[in-house]
Amino acid sequence: MILSKPLLHCRLDWQPSFLLQIILFVLMLLAILSMVISALPWYFTIPLCLLIIYASAIKIKKLRQMPRYSLVWRAGHNSIALNFGPLSESLIEPRCHQQGPLWIISALDADNKKRDFIFLPDTLNKKQRRLLRLVAATPITLD
Repeated sequence: MILSKPLLHCRLDWQPSFLLQIILFVLMLLAILSMVISALPWYFTIPLCLLIIYASAIKIKKLRQMPRYSLVWRAGHNSIALNFGPLSESLIEPRCHQQGPLWIISALDADNKKRDFIFLPDTLNKKQRRLLRLVAATPITLD
């Protein structure tokens, strides 16, 4: 009897990180606090604080509005399927590595440009991290 090994694949759903939004908000508060306790005159401090609030609010709003997508990486294949809404794209030569708590997947798109996908700790659970590690470590098979 011939047993075939199951096809291992990893599906990761990317979403904006809530942790990153909190960090940006805390950094905004710390920047405002540092401006207030600095030795700058009030007529410089108030416009700079308003500028910090505006820039931070724009960045957090952009982060919340980023489109959600999913990556599907099959073990042994040299491509990743990127799905966002009704559209899909294929990326080649995927690489995965971990930098501290961040998981970074790099691949080349159709124009041969490098695309990086960064997953923060609050966007991947333990099971997904383990599966990603297994899929990334599987050698590429030529069909």
